[in-house]
Amino acid sequence: IGIELMSATAQRAGLAIARFEPLTLARGLAALQAGEIDVMLGLTDIAERRATMRFVGPYRNNPVVLVSPERSPIWTLDQLADRRLAMVEGYFAAGYVCARHPQIELVPCQTFDDCMQTLAAGRADAALYGLQGTYARLAVHESAGLRVSGTVPEVSDEYNLGLTPARAALAERLHDALALTMREDLPRIE
Repeated sequence: IGIELMSATAQRAGLAIARFEPLTLARGLAALQAGEIDVMLGLTDIAERRATMRFVGPYRNNPVVLVSPERSPIWTLDQLADRRLAMVEGYFAAGYVCARHPQIELVPCQTFDDCMQTLAAGRADAALYGLQGTYARLAVHESAGLRVSGTVPEVSDEYNLGLTPARAALAERLHDALALTMREDLPRIE
């Protein structure tokens, strides 16, 4: 959906897309900051990122959920006091968890799948991620008995376009095109 949405937005803005490249969050952020890519899809606008990129959006907003083994479900972050939480390295919710729940030990992972493997192997008690990404990938790990077990209502997973500083001048043009695409094309795209 994000790729089709970006393609329609770029077309409305009169921009050409050379290619889409799948990257982990950490690699994508590094590539964006280094100017190796111009735009990254699916970023949450947080203060730490604003110094190195410009945001356009959001184009989607999802709840953040907890995943845990079915045999020992975790419903809230409060249950994780003095326990381990797997989270994709660089994920926007890490700051919130550290500030509000300093007793939780964060277990960094490169990808969502890595977090699920960490959880299945017992090296974490739960994992945290956005609902859309979780459901898109959780079926792969169904045999491990991992399930969505709770939510983190104080945090939501926004999907924005992140622009490299060299492309920040395109923000207004992309903002207008994205708004039009959301209004006129999103139902068809979804």
